[in-house]
Amino acid sequence: MIKYCIKCGKKLKVSSNDNFCCPNCKTLNKVADTITDTNEMHHFNQSCHQNMKKAYDLKQNSLCFIVIAIILLVVGAIFLLLSFKYNVIKERVFMPGSLEFVVCILCLAGGLFCMIFGIIRLVSSNKKTKYFSHLLKK
Repeated sequence: MIKYCIKCGKKLKVSSNDNFCCPNCKTLNKVADTITDTNEMHHFNQSCHQNMKKAYDLKQNSLCFIVIAIILLVVGAIFLLLSFKYNVIKERVFMPGSLEFVVCILCLAGGLFCMIFGIIRLVSSNKKTKYFSHLLKK
């Protein structure tokens, strides 16, 4: 039978003397085969809801990063278009040494970083939400 930590909801590992040690919060848990005490069940449900709330906050944070990334990518694209200058004979020439191109590169790099960071956090928050909602349904 699988046993879960009362504080964080992670699966417990058996340590010495048949004590159960949580790998996440590094505490020893006195757990029977199932949680029968209403007080322990209440603490377990509270910790699951608290972790689901943290996962929801993480999801909102990741969506903010994605929005910031989209804004930076649009600004970078605009500055890329501005880095094309007219020369003496009125032809558009790409100027990689211009200030507009430097701003373009910085915005595109920042936007790419924020997009990757936001997507990784979004996936991890969805994974945590599913895990803790599954624990609450048991």
